[in-house]
Amino acid sequence: MSVVLERAVVDEGSTASDAVLFYRDASGRQQITSLPAAMPRLTIGRGMGSDLQLSWDHEVSRLHAQLEQIGNQWVLDDDGLSRNGTYVNGERLQTKRRLRDGDVIFIGSTTMTYRDGHRAAAAETRVAQNVITVPVSPDSATRDVPSRLAKRLTLLAMCFGLFMAMLDNTIVNVALPSIQASFDASVSGLEWVVTAYTLPFACLLLTAGLIGDVKGRKFVFMAGLVLFTAASAACALAPDMTVLVIARCVQGAAAAALFPSTLSIIRHTFSDPRERAQAIGIWAGVAGIAIAGGPVLGGVLVDSLGWESVFLVNVPIGIIGLIVGFLFVVESKDPEGRRLDLPGQVLAIAAVGSLTYALIEGNNLGWGSIVIVTLFIVAGASLVHFLVVEARTASPMLQLKFFADRVFATANVVAFLLFFGLFGVLFFISLFLQNVQDYSPVQAGIHFLPATLSIALTAPIAGKLSSRFGSPLPMASGLTMMGIGTLFVGGISADSAYSSYWWALALVGIGVGLTMTPMTAAVMAAVPPERAGMASATTTTSREIGGVFGIALLGALVTGQMRTSLDTSLLQLGVPDQARTALVDAATQGGAGHDAGQVPGLDAALLKTLSNDAFVQGLQVACTVAGIALLIGAVLAMFGMRPQRLPSEGRHRRV
Repeated sequence: MSVVLERAVVDEGSTASDAVLFYRDASGRQQITSLPAAMPRLTIGRGMGSDLQLSWDHEVSRLHAQLEQIGNQWVLDDDGLSRNGTYVNGERLQTKRRLRDGDVIFIGSTTMTYRDGHRAAAAETRVAQNVITVPVSPDSATRDVPSRLAKRLTLLAMCFGLFMAMLDNTIVNVALPSIQASFDASVSGLEWVVTAYTLPFACLLLTAGLIGDVKGRKFVFMAGLVLFTAASAACALAPDMTVLVIARCVQGAAAAALFPSTLSIIRHTFSDPRERAQAIGIWAGVAGIAIAGGPVLGGVLVDSLGWESVFLVNVPIGIIGLIVGFLFVVESKDPEGRRLDLPGQVLAIAAVGSLTYALIEGNNLGWGSIVIVTLFIVAGASLVHFLVVEARTASPMLQLKFFADRVFATANVVAFLLFFGLFGVLFFISLFLQNVQDYSPVQAGIHFLPATLSIALTAPIAGKLSSRFGSPLPMASGLTMMGIGTLFVGGISADSAYSSYWWALALVGIGVGLTMTPMTAAVMAAVPPERAGMASATTTTSREIGGVFGIALLGALVTGQMRTSLDTSLLQLGVPDQARTALVDAATQGGAGHDAGQVPGLDAALLKTLSNDAFVQGLQVACTVAGIALLIGAVLAMFGMRPQRLPSEGRHRRV
């Protein structure tokens, strides 16, 4: 339940005392006291003798806290009276604290916002010689405060939404070869299937969180769930690549609404810090399960029901989440002082979108073409303009001043490099396993297990390591492992046995697990507590943009190297120029053997071998670049972040 404690100054000329304290909930405004005419102390608790009685809230102690008026200010004191603490702005109260306008007090399941300075007419006040007890009506409590069952069901709905958003980061990779065969898609077309999701997710994440704060978190969550479910069905029913990419784009925008809303609603629903930590732990665990289980689940679904099923699986999950969310999630918002940064949002989309399109389509349209050159210019100009706007606006979507802190800035660069390497490698390894080594989708999913399971098993250990040694050491170690594993994957050939490189995939997974938790903890420790939400969203955005550019840039390298290598091989076989160009185009479109019979001395089997070798050479270039980027990230993590012992609670925070 959310209520307001309001200190009001009575208009001059009144016979009432000079200040009163009002209590306001959904039922209206009630005067508690006209201190100091009565007594200078006000008790808060569940017991009958409390001045402000919260009898319905079993998480409140009988005598929980007390307010004392000193001069013209109210001072809050827990004084060890409560069994589970009193919190102001997320920090546990250890000593007396003078309340300031806007302070948020957490007592049990009740959230109190303190307001100071309202001017009340004398007619609004009652002069009282004693403190007036204001018990909360059971009906009001039932409306505003979720029961224990409602809390659990709210958490369930949040986990459903998060599961869908995270699952689609990995489950689609295993389906890519089947999508390619179904639509005769090019490599760049497959890149769009992935980036069409991550691009709007990254660009809209910060704004979606702000809209939730202003318009209502439940509203944004439900809207995101409806859009995601509908877009998933549209993906499954897509008749061509264009419709599929558009539907994936809608999915990504919906995921941007879901992701910050789930965590915000959990933080609002679970006001007790211990319950909240447990809920966030479950939330983070669900995200890990979705990421780790995505490739295997995707492989089983594609093998059994076709590639469409990796999207249809979201529909029943979304419907259940909608029903539970509608019935049990309590609306919450915090609109004060928040404004939508539309210029910043438009410029961010223009910068990231233009650069992504240029990188993905550069090989097809030509790097020197007017379209590609123009897109690079638009991206650069939009980025510069974005930075200028964010530096000048009163309510920016991206707080540039955070980047003045070395830890925060380094952590975001590392987040970018981490997903730059990870997304790019996973994308092309999936194609390698199925198109080159001829594994089935479910076999490919199982072959990803060394990486995905290593992430899930290592992440909890990383939290303990960061608490003991600080963030730089585990982050640098993890990124080094990722870099080495990625470089080794870059050394495989088309006929390499899985037993020769599975450990490299495991090394990449261990590196991700060692890096993520310390990086999140470092970001949370680098900003004030009241800015933790924006800081977390900023780091998540950095990760997702890194993933977008990883697929786009590394994809450009793979496609470019593949075309060059295949063209060279065909030239050595004496294939004429026109036929050679057609075959190279066919290979990058997924139809390597389509025209082979038209060339004397060249059959489909030989062309497939040449195409596979060319793809592997492109994969080697991409892995080399990704590995170097990850090793640069390791150096930055080790020397660009201040060694520090992070508080234990930082380990419970996830992005």
